[in-house]
Amino acid sequence: MQPQSHLSLRLPQPVRPVAPVPVPAGIPSRGLSSPVADFLRTVPLLKGTSDRLVQELSALLRPVRLERGGRICSEGTAPDAFYFVRQGWVKTLRATAMGRSVIFEILGPGDTVDATALLEESSHTVTAIAGSPVELLVMPASAFRHLLARHADLWRGCAIEMSYRLREAVDSQTQIAFGVEARIARLFLRLAARSGAQDGQEVCIPRFLTRQEIADMVGTTMETTIRTLSRWKRQGLFKTGDESFVIRKMSDFAGIAREDAQRWNSERTPSAAKGAKIAAAVAARGRPLAFRTAAA
Repeated sequence: MQPQSHLSLRLPQPVRPVAPVPVPAGIPSRGLSSPVADFLRTVPLLKGTSDRLVQELSALLRPVRLERGGRICSEGTAPDAFYFVRQGWVKTLRATAMGRSVIFEILGPGDTVDATALLEESSHTVTAIAGSPVELLVMPASAFRHLLARHADLWRGCAIEMSYRLREAVDSQTQIAFGVEARIARLFLRLAARSGAQDGQEVCIPRFLTRQEIADMVGTTMETTIRTLSRWKRQGLFKTGDESFVIRKMSDFAGIAREDAQRWNSERTPSAAKGAKIAAAVAARGRPLAFRTAAA
């Protein structure tokens, strides 16, 4: 499907004036019991924030719906809006030096879309595209900055979310040391935790990633990904449908991720005896070798 044109951020009138005057004390239409306010209370970024902030946000945010493939923002452009994902899934992509786009992360309900660009007052570092039909809650960038200036708890929530995203990025880099099978299994376990629907022992995951995108996210080839998924299907661990991936039993899948990672590390961590043998062989060729053996 061809991507839709860039999401217009000219929000429909009437748009509530937000700057330079503060949001008025009496906010009509979207009070503390509105569906938007109820959703905002589930958003991790707003955990522990004041009812006043939730009230102001619910008055300023406007829903925008996109079909799959709709573009939300583009890498290298200046941010002109702040987004919460309310429903559906969003893919963020980054361009490689070769000009190819690869998936950076998957965003779901409660996540923000590249809020870092607003906080840093810099350009978007990713392109965001709807991976499924989505509903976003959108407000102008100027309104978001105005709230940041008035609510320290909003700054705190943003800092916590940025820290969480950084930990996820570090974890993702660490897992590159594991075997391919472990990396693919861990990706599906993360997707199951984020978007899976349980039916007995099975967990269904919306199929918003292609096999090539799965390969890109774990750092392997599409051919290896296809072989791995096919082997899991033959073993009765995994199945695919037109709209979903299905993990047949989560405990078996967790075992794949754990055991393959352990096997990969043990096969590549030299013992002291093996290290001494390698060092002796290199020394015999007259080349010095600095070798650190594994801890006992």
